[in-house]
Amino acid sequence: MLKRKMFRDIKNNLSQFITIFLMIMIGIMVYSGIKAYMDGMTKTRDTFNTENNIHDLEVIGPNFTEEDLKEIKKINNVKDAERKLSITGPTDNDKTLLLNFIESNNISKFYIIEGEEFKENKKGVWLDNFYAKENNIKVGDIITVKYEELNLKEKVLGLINVPDHLYDTRDESELYPDRKEFGFAYLSINEITEEYIQNKVMKELKIENKEIFNQMVKDFNYKDYIIFNNVMVDVDDNEKREEVKKTRTGVSDEIISDREIVKTRTNNNFAFPIEMDELDTFEVPKYSNQNILAKKKEEEKKVSTLYSKKEEPKPKRFKPTPVISP
Repeated sequence: MLKRKMFRDIKNNLSQFITIFLMIMIGIMVYSGIKAYMDGMTKTRDTFNTENNIHDLEVIGPNFTEEDLKEIKKINNVKDAERKLSITGPTDNDKTLLLNFIESNNISKFYIIEGEEFKENKKGVWLDNFYAKENNIKVGDIITVKYEELNLKEKVLGLINVPDHLYDTRDESELYPDRKEFGFAYLSINEITEEYIQNKVMKELKIENKEIFNQMVKDFNYKDYIIFNNVMVDVDDNEKREEVKKTRTGVSDEIISDREIVKTRTNNNFAFPIEMDELDTFEVPKYSNQNILAKKKEEEKKVSTLYSKKEEPKPKRFKPTPVISP
């Protein structure tokens, strides 16, 4: 009896029944499609990150010396680490590029769309592939980027994608990347010239005469004065990442909620932001003039004395600390 009534109700309300059935079917199809699409994107991202060895942790600070890098590498479960200098600078056509100066490219490696592989001794720039497309830039073109007194006129050696630059924005006001106006570029650390570094050191010491500078600063090696404000860390096993992050000093959650601090032998505080594979972003440190020499006043007095007496300065070994600050 109930069975006959069910079929009769379906027959009398056939249009409503078909409508409800189609809505349920379409809803299931949409959900299944989106779920499969997101799973595919996640798998593609994970594969891309693994193949190009995205860094597991990133250390940010005012400056990392060669000794600091060695100390980070000594931390248990750290497989490798690389220094990087990140700054922003305008181009000759009023665009903005995030410039990354590196010594090697074994962590967060380039995925080369077109062009050459990275080598430290090569002069040129590896450019964001999407930025290049939007601005019609090709391999072999020349671009100019400015930062303070440093003008970099570089040949484009390659168009690349990099795992940790998938969603770059110029600032927090941008909701999504504008690749026509803002992109990233990688260069060898050798592209920072000795003349630029020497002029910065002389300016901080208030020395105008190069002869006096050469007598005061013996065995000047400009690479010792280049600032690295970023260290990319590769961990042996992702499961051991938390063990690496435990090498820290306590930081109040009210001050830094998403960072943990690690200290090295030089007693500088270095911050570990949250993992990059969680797609979190951070503000890239920029150069400033706040990193002043500790003995600046003392040396200024020595220089002024030399000028006032008009005597030939006596050679003295002096090696100031880096003066260019991110």
